[in-house]
Amino acid sequence: MVLAKLKYLTENEVLDISAPILQAAFKDYGFDLARTTVEETEDHYGDSIFRLEAGVVSVVPARALIDAMHYIHVALRKRGDNRSVILSTKRPLSDDDKPDEIEE
Repeated sequence: MVLAKLKYLTENEVLDISAPILQAAFKDYGFDLARTTVEETEDHYGDSIFRLEAGVVSVVPARALIDAMHYIHVALRKRGDNRSVILSTKRPLSDDDKPDEIEE
């Protein structure tokens, strides 16, 4: 029996691995690497996961989001990290989404 060698990647390594995948998958949706973040956190079971939030300009279809998350999982596993990735997107706030100023 062969045991897999597990490795824990850093948030920066995950971003470096994910960036080309996200650029290809979200190029039609205004992908913005500068607004993309990775956070190592825990899921509701206490297991270590990555929350990856990709900066985009327009809405990303679910199929593109799911496919990108799959390719990121595959890439991380090839590097020896078996942790899950939760991928979401964030768009810039439109004027309608910005909080109203509080008048005193």
